[in-house]
Amino acid sequence: MTDIRLNVQGLSIDYPSARVVNDLSFTLGNERLALVGESGSGKSMTARALMGLVRRPGVVSAGALNVLGRDAL
Repeated sequence: MTDIRLNVQGLSIDYPSARVVNDLSFTLGNERLALVGESGSGKSMTARALMGLVRRPGVVSAGALNVLGRDAL
């Protein structure tokens, strides 16, 4: 079994005018994952949330957001 490197459960990112990511969940071990989607589908905002780089007034919420075993919320 692989070690869990990244655990995302129910990730949502909200701005006052819109929800830009809605209820995204995935678990990643040692394998690679590609986020693929249309322009404006939330790929970059998801990456920003994982790195803690969502700027105000953006609000990140999730049931779980763990990177390398650390809570990233």
